[in-house]
Amino acid sequence: MTRALLRSFTAKLLAALILLILALAAFYLALTLTTTKVHLQTIDQSLNLEVAAHIRDKYLNAGLFEAGAGAAAASILSVMELNPDAEIYLLDASGKILAHAAPSGKVRLSAISMAPIAAFLGKREELPIRGDDPRDPAHPKVFSAAQVVRDGQTFGYVYVVLGGEAYNSAAGMFRGNYIFRLSAMLLTGSVVVALSLGTLSFYRMTAPLRSLAQAVAAFEPGTPALNKLTALPRLQTDDEIGQLARSFEMMAERIAKQIEMLKAADAMRREFLVYISHDLKTPIASVQGYLETLQMKWEEMKAEQREHYLGSALKANSQTFQMIEAIFELARLEGPDAPLRYETFSVTELMQDIFQKLQLETETAKVTLAADWDAPNVYLSGDIGLIERALGNIIQNAIKFSETGGCVQLKAQAADRKVRISIANRGPVIEADETEKIFVPFYRGRKTRQTVRGNGIGLAIAKRIVELHNGAITVVSSERSGTVFTITLPG
Repeated sequence: MTRALLRSFTAKLLAALILLILALAAFYLALTLTTTKVHLQTIDQSLNLEVAAHIRDKYLNAGLFEAGAGAAAASILSVMELNPDAEIYLLDASGKILAHAAPSGKVRLSAISMAPIAAFLGKREELPIRGDDPRDPAHPKVFSAAQVVRDGQTFGYVYVVLGGEAYNSAAGMFRGNYIFRLSAMLLTGSVVVALSLGTLSFYRMTAPLRSLAQAVAAFEPGTPALNKLTALPRLQTDDEIGQLARSFEMMAERIAKQIEMLKAADAMRREFLVYISHDLKTPIASVQGYLETLQMKWEEMKAEQREHYLGSALKANSQTFQMIEAIFELARLEGPDAPLRYETFSVTELMQDIFQKLQLETETAKVTLAADWDAPNVYLSGDIGLIERALGNIIQNAIKFSETGGCVQLKAQAADRKVRISIANRGPVIEADETEKIFVPFYRGRKTRQTVRGNGIGLAIAKRIVELHNGAITVVSSERSGTVFTITLPG
């Protein structure tokens, strides 16, 4: 449980927040120390701008520059006893150190750079202005400086390092530590508050995401999928989590529908196998029976009987071949890459060709075919071979189920960029609950399954061909108006 919690998205967000806050805290601490140091140096230098001039006027004079280093050092030492924070140096006009009160070996510079002193005296830069520290050349310090003038000529300089070595080791260090402790305390408090608020905010913000994750984990496609959606948080927000929840809900609904479709397809497949087994078994059994009879009684039969049995066996075998051919054609059309060869053709002329091919069937069934041949030609773009097969199957079906002496009427018209072809006849009424089932392979209507023979695949093939052309096929049937099949195709 603990390991899972540490690997959670919330934990990762909190870790990122902690790293960000710590990085900002370190940056803020460094910035605070730096700016505070600069600020304190500015204050020190601002308050001690005239320190060097005051020491020059009150304690030192131009004679010290000629009295020798020992006498000058003694005077400087007496002044430093009054202000131990300052380190005093006497410089000549070029910046060379003439005298100081530091112990032997402490001073590591023999001269001071004059550029900071010139900037300080000329007030050409904003404070703080840092100059050389003879005791610590690597770390420039703020200072105060004053010219020593005699007879109108610069004789030298009084150079005072503010916050020198003694200052750094005592008061300066204490003040730095105090600032550091104060900054650290403030930053620690800020980090604790930020982490507490961030943890609470992230936990609340990611609550819908956790609920969604639980819903996804509980979702099992093998069970009624829509029932599993009750665990899904109903988010009304438009943020990414709300969009994800709605996307998952739509995906779950699609999966549920697909599962139901798969179940229906599986049931249809089993029913399809049953129909195939039954419909193939009958003609094969007939062929088997006729051939066995011929084999056993060949010598006893007359020529006419032999011809009768052979003709019956061939007819049954032909029926079996036609059924297998239709099954293969339907399977080919059901495939994802069913070939279509588009061309533009006249629907009226196509129907005339179909009429001629079915003339023998209509004469045998004593049914007439009628169409409005004087109507304007209707043109259609599609696979002419497949369209002919679809129309032929439906017309053959209409002939087969028409009353003796009846008429099959065809009509083609173009409107709204669509072509509508209707085939109407009078025969057994198709019940309302069967108008979709008759397009299922091997299905036969309740009123016709015992009286009319057929393999039950023709309408399934016709519907698939129409669907491949992005069209639709419908059927309306009643005692009063008969049965009308309507094919609608894009013009």
